[in-house]
Amino acid sequence: MAASLLELAGELTALRPIGSRHYGLCPFHKEKTPSFSVDPQKGLYYCHGCQKGGDVIAFHRRARGLSFNTAVEDLAKRFGITLPLSPETSPTAAGGVLQAATDFYTGRLLDSPAALDYLERRGIPLETATLYRLGYAGAGWQDLLRALEPWYAPEALLAKGLIARSEKGALFDRLRNRIVFPVADASGRTAGFASRTLDPLRSDYRFTPGTRRRYLLFGLREALLKIGSGSDSSIFVVEGFFDVLALAAANAPVVGAMSNRLTLEQTVLLSRYVRSVTLFPDHDEPGLQGMATSLSLLLAQGLCVQHVLPPPGEDPASFLRNESSQALGRLQTHDTLLEHLTPDVAQPDSPAESARRMSDALRLLSCIADPTRRIAYAQHAATRLGLPAEILLRLLVPDLAKRE
Repeated sequence: MAASLLELAGELTALRPIGSRHYGLCPFHKEKTPSFSVDPQKGLYYCHGCQKGGDVIAFHRRARGLSFNTAVEDLAKRFGITLPLSPETSPTAAGGVLQAATDFYTGRLLDSPAALDYLERRGIPLETATLYRLGYAGAGWQDLLRALEPWYAPEALLAKGLIARSEKGALFDRLRNRIVFPVADASGRTAGFASRTLDPLRSDYRFTPGTRRRYLLFGLREALLKIGSGSDSSIFVVEGFFDVLALAAANAPVVGAMSNRLTLEQTVLLSRYVRSVTLFPDHDEPGLQGMATSLSLLLAQGLCVQHVLPPPGEDPASFLRNESSQALGRLQTHDTLLEHLTPDVAQPDSPAESARRMSDALRLLSCIADPTRRIAYAQHAATRLGLPAEILLRLLVPDLAKRE
């Protein structure tokens, strides 16, 4: 049984269903027009009037003036939820400690004006931050350690990279005074954490030890909830955490590679859920290079690939912050494979340059899993290279044989 946010909120204000949400007057500030809503499926609330929101724990804390731990215990008693006791008594405690840490950091976000101000300056609505379970690690050296010690032994936190031990043997939290991003698997289970300093002049991201990010995509579960299980499902792929949050605020299905390029494992993961991807890299040299590297891996998984670009020097988050969420639909979509096969540059002025372009075309064409698509793109490439398509396809056959 789970704690019912709809039930708790309904005790403080009258709610009526409209679509998938329930609306009513905000119980936390005076208003005449309802601006408070509850999403029972996601277990989230948000008020557009006071611009506050969160999950059931955040609501109960705010409504009753409780600490995080007290709110969790109170909800557990009311709704008959059994809390984990210790690593010794709970066989799932080693995995559960990551979820407990997620809940702790998420609960601290609303209590940090500095963190909330930082997110506002980055253009991230609180509702989006709540959906992605963003959190805050305070400046204390043992905040997390002390909060979880009633349920988890220090060894469980050490094993997951949440705390560390000094040379003198003292235990301390690894994450301090940072925005925290839980990195989850496709089912939503936290698999590790990334964090960022609040200093706007630094781009200091860190991952907790053991976070196997080459196998993970930030925001995958949230994106899958948006796209459903349609056969023509597509998804945006961006580099960073704030890029994901910015596109999510624009209601786009999006995942983050947490790097300027996808890994093989990430492309395999994508191929399980979607047929095509739209790459949306930072418009700089590393971003464009990463897109080229990702293209080959995505083609090998049978995915269709297209891309959009923000203005030069910008990333998706800065572009949407400077423009608007509607600007996303105005960006020109490009066929990534076609552009790399037939680059818009001058005709080669030497045999060596012609050979290089032909080699690049063969490399990309050999990555295409579908033979029909391979032939169609080979014909386009041959025309641009000034070759009969038969010659390019003949060269492609032994190249494919080598790869197999």
